[in-house]
Amino acid sequence: FVTQRRDMLANAAHELRTPLAAIRSTAEVALGQRRSPDEYEERLASIIDQGSSLEQLINQLLFLAEAEGERALHQVEEVDLNQVIGRSTQMFQAIAESKGIDFTYEGTPAVVSGNRRHLSMMAKNLIDNALKFTPEGGKVEVRLTSPPDETTILLTVKDTGMGISADDLP
Repeated sequence: FVTQRRDMLANAAHELRTPLAAIRSTAEVALGQRRSPDEYEERLASIIDQGSSLEQLINQLLFLAEAEGERALHQVEEVDLNQVIGRSTQMFQAIAESKGIDFTYEGTPAVVSGNRRHLSMMAKNLIDNALKFTPEGGKVEVRLTSPPDETTILLTVKDTGMGISADDLP
């Protein structure tokens, strides 16, 4: 068990080091000499991409750490999903406005049994991705509905971004 944990930590450190090194080297190259605006834009886009990879790795590590401690199993409670999604959308409102994105949320009362933190993280990831990949002037709609059968709750995040390629859908 100790060896497995040490190996896992070594792998995690390696995985974190790679995007950090890419961010640093990209910034150093960009600052090394004068470049065209297009070249700077390309370098900044690369830094943002590596930062996103780093953020995903960190979120995965946090999730694993929590699951390992079995805290995730003990934090199941009745959660007002409409409130969780509503707070998540409020958090991203300024980002949407800065990009000129028409950003709306429509929700209905929906209480579920779950982990509040994980549900919030899920909502924020979906909204963040929708805003990140929607061009300036686009539209992002977040909707929480409970169909008439009242046994399901549907969260829809719809945007006018580039979408997911058919190859990546599976």
